[in-house]
Parts: sequence; C-alpha cells; structure tokens
Amino acid sequence: LVPDRDWERYAAKQERMTSAVKGPHFGEATFYCARLQAQRLFQNGRFAEADQRWREAYEQAARAGVSYAEPFYRAHQFSAKNVREGAKAVVERARAVLSARGIILGPAILANLCRVAAEAGDLELATVQLQRLGDPAELPRSIGYLHTVASIAAGAAVLVDRPRCEQLRDILTPHADLNTPDAMGAYIGSVSHFRGLLHAALDDHKAAAHFFERAHDRNLAMGYRV
Repeated sequence: LVPDRDWERYAAKQERMTSAVKGPHFGEATFYCARLQAQRLFQNGRFAEADQRWREAYEQAARAGVSYAEPFYRAHQFSAKNVREGAKAVVERARAVLSARGIILGPAILANLCRVAAEAGDLELATVQLQRLGDPAELPRSIGYLHTVASIAAGAAVLVDRPRCEQLRDILTPHADLNTPDAMGAYIGSVSHFRGLLHAALDDHKAAAHFFERAHDRNLAMGYRV
C-alpha cells in the first residue's frame, strides 16, 4: 500500500479511476474504488468517516447486485470492532458465528480468527482454528496470501507451536520486507513483525529484535498507523 509521502499523487489517480467507472455504471469497479477509499480512511484512524464510506459503498454495491458486497462489509465491521473494542469483543462475536450451522469459513477468515483469539488470550479457540487451517505450505497464493500466513504466524507464536513456527518462519523468509494486504486492502503491517514474533517464540531473541526493528522501519515507510 501507498506510503504517506506518495498519498497525494495516489489519491489523484484514484479519483480519476473512480470518475472513469462512474459513467458506464460498472458496479464491481465502483465498489472496488469506494472500498479502497474507505479502507485508507480506516488505516489512517479516521474511523467514523471510514464507517460512513463503507456503508455507502456497501449499499450502492448491493443495489448494483455485487454478490460479495455483504461479506466484504462484514469483514470491515470485524476489523473495526477489533480496533475499537479489542480482541476479546471480537472473539465473543466470533464464537456466536462459529456456533451457527452451515457456516463454511475460508483460510483467510480462519487465520484471522486464530490471530485475534490468540491476542484475546482464548488459546482454545486459537488452537482449534490453527488445526483447521492444516498445512500452511498448501495455502493458495491469492492476493491475501501474506495476510493469511502472517495471521497464522501470530497465532502459532502465542501458542508456541514450535514445529509450526519453524515452518512459518521459513515460508515468510523471502517476504520480510513486504506488506500484508488482504483481499480488501486491509493490512496488519510488515511481514518482518511476524518474523519477529516467530523468532521470539523459538527463543531466538537476537533475530527477533532485528526483525522487530526492521518491521518498525518498514511500517513507518508505508505510513502504517493501525
């Protein structure tokens, strides 16, 4: 995602893209542009504006028949609840969702649940999600791949699952300087931060300190605030 120093130039391009898709009434393209704008507001800590922009984008996309508008909007609400109320509040809601019949969750959502449950101290729920995710080496290389792997790494580190931590450390090694966007453009910071968590769980504190410092520099460079 775009560092703050490039934001004005990026914003101008985004406005041109948004204007270009308005004329032909491309529902999905309009939704894409709108949620990028909303997500940037959210990452900058402008939560009320982000909520309003997301709601408008969702309502417009729903009218246009965009099939994935509702799950994307719910995912934003999940992230907003986590930031505003903390991981424990999200876990309480997640348990209610998981108890419903017929709910099928993909790897990205399971990984997020694993990370948030671990952050909330709900180690039982985190362990269950980690087991449901299976082998991280078999995850699809989708747009949200690093977001998913980083979330799994956060959960595995809290659980001190050493074999999983070693595997995830190796998987993330080539990507240490990259960001962690999911399919909606939300991100959880530099991959280096999660390398640091893994090294700390493996008692390699020198390497952990190195990657935490590296993550700090990378997060500053990309303007990461949340």
